[in-house]
Amino acid sequence: MSMQTEPELPGIETVEMVYVDHRLPADALLGAAGRGLPQILSVLEVGRINIAARAVGVARAAFDAALSYAQQRVTTRKPIAQHHAIQLKLGDMATGLEAARLLTVSAEERRQAGLRCDVEAGMAKLFPSETALELATESMRIHGGIGYTTSSPSSAISAMRRS
Repeated sequence: MSMQTEPELPGIETVEMVYVDHRLPADALLGAAGRGLPQILSVLEVGRINIAARAVGVARAAFDAALSYAQQRVTTRKPIAQHHAIQLKLGDMATGLEAARLLTVSAEERRQAGLRCDVEAGMAKLFPSETALELATESMRIHGGIGYTTSSPSSAISAMRRS
């Protein structure tokens, strides 16, 4: 019996690049002179908010699947969704999901207002266990990004507000 493995999906590799005494013509400049670091950090911030919005979409899909399963799976002649322990777990999931959604919306609103937002630190406080993040990352790797797969945080946030 042979084992099938998931194909490795391409990602973005991060590397350190150092330029010493490197000169470019003035017309090759992107953005304002001397503002390279703030511009790069701004792009990273947008990327992190986008990833957070996608993770909320993955979490929402996982919650919907768990809820559906709990309503269909029957033990002791009743759906497990009617068991107190399952209701508590579903409630915790729903609370975490809503908190993550609101944190992501808040981060994008802060970014648009020109304020600093650290969505990564906020998510880490919300989900101290790395397991949830690992599961969401693995799900996105396998499925190619379920949920709010949009090109900008603003459109992802708009989609989350509609849901």
